[in-house]
Amino acid sequence: MPLFKMQNWLISIIGAVIISTIATFVMPIGRTNKAVKSVFSILLILIIFKPVFNINISDITKIFTENNVNLQFDYVEYFNKEKNKSNEKLCNSLLYEYNFTNATTSIEYKTLTEGVYKIEKVKIFLNLKVIKENNEHINIIDELRDKIKEILCIEKEQVIVYD
Repeated sequence: MPLFKMQNWLISIIGAVIISTIATFVMPIGRTNKAVKSVFSILLILIIFKPVFNINISDITKIFTENNVNLQFDYVEYFNKEKNKSNEKLCNSLLYEYNFTNATTSIEYKTLTEGVYKIEKVKIFLNLKVIKENNEHINIIDELRDKIKEILCIEKEQVIVYD
């Protein structure tokens, strides 16, 4: 709002308050006084909200147009990289929990749109070492695939285990 419009608006508010105060002192006590106070209250509210009524719809639409919205793709990219690191750490800790030592994971992502990724494949490489000696082998690989599927919210077919 330009300065001269704001000054006029403030002068209107101050003037309405002064006139309503004078009118309430001049009017006799009773129903008429209450009616005059009500009218001046409504008038004051309308004066206060006048700038809101003068807003052009085109001004509002300019605020929300694509040119004025600046998505911070650098932050989105950073967030996605941190999420990817976290997913890999989670998978590696799960491998350790299942007693696979020196096993590694690799997660491949598919770009859906700029800054939006989806997990395409989770590759688990177990060929570096086998299960620790003291653990029995009870189809632990399927268990591991199920657990990764649950944690990363993907399909079991997307979890590929290389022995």
